[in-house]
Amino acid sequence: MVTKEMLRNALIDLGVEKGTILEVHSSLSSFGKLEGGAETVINTLKEIVTEEGSIFMPALRLSPELPLSEEDKELGITVKIKVLPPGSDRTAMGIVADTFRKLPDTYTGQDVISTSGWGKHGKEALTGGLDFAIHNGGKALMLGVDIYKLTAMHYVESITPEEINNKFKPTDEINRKYPPDEWFMEAGHPPVKAWYKIQDMAYEKGLIKETAIGDCKVMFFDIWSVISLYENELKRDPFGLWGMDATMTEKMIGWAERMTGSTKYAGWCLAFIEDALEISNDIEIFGGDSAKESCEMYKDALRDGLPERGAFVFYDCLCPSENGPVNWGHCGISLGDGRVIHAWDKVRIDDYLEIERLTALTGDHPDYLGWVPLERILNQKP
Repeated sequence: MVTKEMLRNALIDLGVEKGTILEVHSSLSSFGKLEGGAETVINTLKEIVTEEGSIFMPALRLSPELPLSEEDKELGITVKIKVLPPGSDRTAMGIVADTFRKLPDTYTGQDVISTSGWGKHGKEALTGGLDFAIHNGGKALMLGVDIYKLTAMHYVESITPEEINNKFKPTDEINRKYPPDEWFMEAGHPPVKAWYKIQDMAYEKGLIKETAIGDCKVMFFDIWSVISLYENELKRDPFGLWGMDATMTEKMIGWAERMTGSTKYAGWCLAFIEDALEISNDIEIFGGDSAKESCEMYKDALRDGLPERGAFVFYDCLCPSENGPVNWGHCGISLGDGRVIHAWDKVRIDDYLEIERLTALTGDHPDYLGWVPLERILNQKP
């Protein structure tokens, strides 16, 4: 049996100490037998970090994965999880987290996706979830679980390409059968488990300390040091990370985003977007000699409003020349959420309408003309 003293000594040896900010995930059963159960884990952590430290645990109001019916499988469902009602005693977070969130000195959010917090900065759980722990030197303590339980990983996933997210989201038919406010569903699995790649990278870089407490394997590491590896890989090669092939659009955007901050294309907006498409996909496209000329070539497909992801976005703009100001126009690539990546004084990202506030060397401001879908660009003949 693992005693409280054994648990305490092992955690201190790992580096848990007074004032530590912890994100804790656990499997009580992984210890084999632990003296005092869940309460021992919680009380031992509190005693070590003291009220000068903070403890955060997941408080997601979700059931464990439920068995799939034959009909579920025919619909393509791969994960089926029920949203639980408020006040549920047990969730998929495990008995330690479920016990922790119900304690009178713990702050716990009321949303389906929530965090529980205790200690000096525990109240931050109500407004920022794990944000405080992530950005203030917090450490992850994984008791008998691996990186796939690390909730903080989700906090950098906003940059995941929509094409990846959409590939596994439930269909309309699934959502009709299982309303999203009552169920958490997935349809399909990526070819590889990307988070294990990140865990392996973290081990290779020496970021993870580990030990065993009874039968429980324990990992201890700086949260940001590990999740920043994930963020960097999502920026560098998100499709490769997940074992998927990128489309032409995502290859182009990935190439363009890696140029952010570069002055190489200052004043050469058309060259920038054409290189992004051509170099990343090893193809040749045919356009005009300026953004304005290219826009005229594609005007049969020019659309107004919010540009779709991967579209070429065009503006009128007077540019300097030997013969005075000339409307050579301006252009960029839409990221699909209202933002456009484009070459101005450097490669930068701006809201597609905010670009109209920029000032050219002539004193002129870009004037939004519209966007052209990538398919039209690719269909242009020489």
